Amino acid sequence: MNTRATLAVLVALLGVPLACAQAAPPSRAAEGKAIVFNRRLGNCLACHTMQGSDVASNVGPLLFHVKQKFPDRNKLFQFLWNPESSKPQSVMPAFGKNMILDRQQIEAVIDFLYTL
Repeated sequence: MNTRATLAVLVALLGVPLACAQAAPPSRAAEGKAIVFNRRLGNCLACHTMQGSDVASNVGPLLFHVKQKFPDRNKLFQFLWNPESSKPQSVMPAFGKNMILDRQQIEAVIDFLYTL
């Protein structure tokens, strides 16, 4: 019996709505963490040290208390999209402007950074 059929049986027998019987998608913060730790996407650990990392990097600032440092989510988004817009001498990649990450990925990264 395939998964869809199994779920249909559960719905019929138990009265469980189909939406509840399916696995919940991972949170955006979890998705953001995966991007941050992925060397092919965010690769943030190449420059930043943060909790949960086994890499000690010192090119960029330590990533902790990010929400306190960037209480305005839009400013953090703009910084990640194009750091040079607020810090012209920044060596941080322009993740959005250079199409390294899309808008949803940057939003997920922010959700993760706000947990630090």
